[in-house]
Amino acid sequence: MRRRQIEYRKVSELKPHPKNVRAHPAKQINLLVKSIKQFGVTNPPLIDENDVILAGHARVLAVEKACLNEVPVVVLRGLSEAEKRAYVLADNKIAELAGYDRPALAVELQELSSLLGDMGLDLALTGFEPAEIDALFADLVDPETQPGDDVPPIATAAVSRKGDLWLLGDSHRLLCDDSRNADYGRLTRRERAAMMFADPPYNVSIPKTVGRGRTKHRNFAMASGEMPPAAFTEFLVA
Repeated sequence: MRRRQIEYRKVSELKPHPKNVRAHPAKQINLLVKSIKQFGVTNPPLIDENDVILAGHARVLAVEKACLNEVPVVVLRGLSEAEKRAYVLADNKIAELAGYDRPALAVELQELSSLLGDMGLDLALTGFEPAEIDALFADLVDPETQPGDDVPPIATAAVSRKGDLWLLGDSHRLLCDDSRNADYGRLTRRERAAMMFADPPYNVSIPKTVGRGRTKHRNFAMASGEMPPAAFTEFLVA
């Protein structure tokens, strides 16, 4: 096996391969810049004997953006033009075939979050975005034992009564009341709500079939088409 030595080139001397079809968005380059500033150039670009880049176009762009004048390289000599073009494609395509052991990656990122935080460093240094990290952390939970899957037992004794107001920290309040005539001012402390989710009554008839006939159902008795117009109007303005 041929041994190749690390050599150094000025960034201005390196030329992109004319057949390189890999696109490098600014986001990728910025992440590489952060990595290079923290760790240095640990993966030298590969070039031919004419200083044409065969692998590492993004790294060269990042080195240039990081304002470094010189970069370590590995020179691949003796390749035909066809071999060089094939290698330019292979270097990118073969890397795409790799994947992650997601649960193991989630554990690693969780541990790194604490370790890097102690050093004043951000987990973004790994190249993973917050949304990706959150999704990976979800892999730590056994999908067969999701906490939300367990139905809590029904309480045998009521712990709250109509009119009870629960204070949940400094910004959340929970009122136990009848929504038809609840004291919303007491719930909101007379402040205007930023948002409200409601299912307003339209007094639309919802007949309930029982056997072969139709009958009114007590669950739909309030403002569901079973109230006369006058009673419905009174209900709305009450």
